[in-house]
Amino acid sequence: MVLARGESRATRTLNARSQSGGSTSEALFFMLTVQNSNSLRTYRDEAGKDYVSVTSAIRHIGEVLGEEEFPGVPKALLRMHALEGEGCHAACLGWLAVQAGLYPSFALPPKPDLHPDQARWKNVVANALMGFQKWCDVAEPEVLAIEQPAAAPKYGFAGQPDLKAIVRVRESRAKAIVELKFTAALTAAHEVQLCAYHLLDGFCDCRIGLLLRIDRTTGAVNEKFIHWQNHLHHQAAFLNSVGLLRWAQSIGR
Repeated sequence: MVLARGESRATRTLNARSQSGGSTSEALFFMLTVQNSNSLRTYRDEAGKDYVSVTSAIRHIGEVLGEEEFPGVPKALLRMHALEGEGCHAACLGWLAVQAGLYPSFALPPKPDLHPDQARWKNVVANALMGFQKWCDVAEPEVLAIEQPAAAPKYGFAGQPDLKAIVRVRESRAKAIVELKFTAALTAAHEVQLCAYHLLDGFCDCRIGLLLRIDRTTGAVNEKFIHWQNHLHHQAAFLNSVGLLRWAQSIGR
């Protein structure tokens, strides 16, 4: 099953080729999530090497840019929105995993105890899944990996893209990194995140990136394609953030 996002436990790959007995060279990266005292999230591989997480570096970039995923929302409600985003991710990727034959059955994720409204939870998760299913009807994704842990050893970071798949892009099909968003709007930091994923081992062969924003109220879908050659400055900004976080970690901050 697709693993819960942000779990502090060993992660495993949900990879179409490894399930079918094919080559697993891209599926053998296992990581343990490590949470530092200063909330810097890192990954550790089986050899004990640490990697800065994409999530931590992107959070830093969002702070520098002054971006908010839910502008105007009171802080007291931000946790609720974050839980809903996790639930929407679990529903969409869990459903897709079953469609791809990677998992035997599917059920909508239950409301977590910290979420205050059962009716709202069911509504937003159902709307998100409906929008995602409609997108799948058009894009016809051929799943290659779902939330596969991967690292960029050259740069010292690691992460878990939502989806690697061959999808319909206009009149053709292309191998893509697809990142699902259930936020109020797409941000520059989201674009940087997708560009960072393209540097991960096993994802460099993707021709295009796709930010897929799904409205949790209506199920409406908004696509934003990212062409790597037009966003090299995003990769540079991300690597600067990774370098800063690695430096902070090295001096115990």
